[in-house]
Amino acid sequence: MTETIVFKVFKLVVKVGFVAVPFIYYKLLAKNRDKALEDFYTAYEREDYDRAIWLVDKYIEEHPKDFGGYLHKGNVLKDLERVDEAIDYLKIAIEKKELVFESQKILADCYLELDQPDLAIDHYNKAIKAEKDRLSARFNRGIAYMHLESYDKAIKDFKYVLRREEGDKAYIEEELATAYLITGDLENYAKYGTVE
Repeated sequence: MTETIVFKVFKLVVKVGFVAVPFIYYKLLAKNRDKALEDFYTAYEREDYDRAIWLVDKYIEEHPKDFGGYLHKGNVLKDLERVDEAIDYLKIAIEKKELVFESQKILADCYLELDQPDLAIDHYNKAIKAEKDRLSARFNRGIAYMHLESYDKAIKDFKYVLRREEGDKAYIEEELATAYLITGDLENYAKYGTVE
């Protein structure tokens, strides 16, 4: 028979006294919280989005002050292309002032998907300010600049990411080449793109 958290806490009160209870109770809650998020991640990775949403809704209901639930729900909704709903949850996560980079970047991605590059750039800037060494926001800001036809700014972002990226650079070079081609800089286009 599984013991409830309340019963476990009661047993601990009897064993160790009242002073230790808040810490121990918090540890038990954290363990349950970790398990709930682990179940969410498993469902999300398996692309079982209905279950992932159900789990994260349950998590938010049980932990309304924890920003993580709102961030995760926003991310799942974005992946399901329910971008307007995702924005609402991401704004709540941002209000909690935790995981600023992730919240701002995902919110910016949503605005980019809604073809609102000005708002996207604003939130990419906030993500970059929070963690300048994370390159994904800077790369995506370059994409947003392309939407605004601010090619010089896009090129600057793409070159910044290209210099610092350690993995596969082909996708960065492709966007950089496109920006150079649009601006008529065929010399740099030839350097980064493929001439057909």
